[in-house]
Amino acid sequence: MKTISLKDFALTGFIDKITTGSSTDELVKNFGNPEYIFDTDDCGIMYYGDYEFHYWKNTKTIYLIQNVTLSSKMINFINSSFNVDPWFLKTGREFTFKEVKSILEKETVKYTIDHENDFITFKSGVFLDFVSGYKGYGGNNEHIENWKNFDISVNDVEDYILKGIRKE
Repeated sequence: MKTISLKDFALTGFIDKITTGSSTDELVKNFGNPEYIFDTDDCGIMYYGDYEFHYWKNTKTIYLIQNVTLSSKMINFINSSFNVDPWFLKTGREFTFKEVKSILEKETVKYTIDHENDFITFKSGVFLDFVSGYKGYGGNNEHIENWKNFDISVNDVEDYILKGIRKE
């Protein structure tokens, strides 16, 4: 079984042998059949847990790789072909912009900041994106009758919450 490293993806732009420009046939050969496929007229998405591989249907070419739920349980995805090493991420743990910068600096990982979009970008073209808040419905208790509406919003970019990792 292969171990896919999110750190390696960030630094190289490749998840194993797959990157943007790879074919969906190569993807399936490397990782097995996806958990789910979503299709539209022109494009599709192959899902491996919360890891998404977007492709053009006419060429079967991958044009976007992403996970936009980096605090979810699926960051530790595993199937019969591969598992994921989530780097510094932890299930259910949110990381702020400031915390991520600190982690990268401790690991001497080079990055730039796109201040216009609030991204942390790596030389590979992979970027981490952050959100200023979110709205949702949930709670700390598994019983739905104890859940409540919540609305979390922050103003300081240093407190923005890590949302996703992407390569276009």
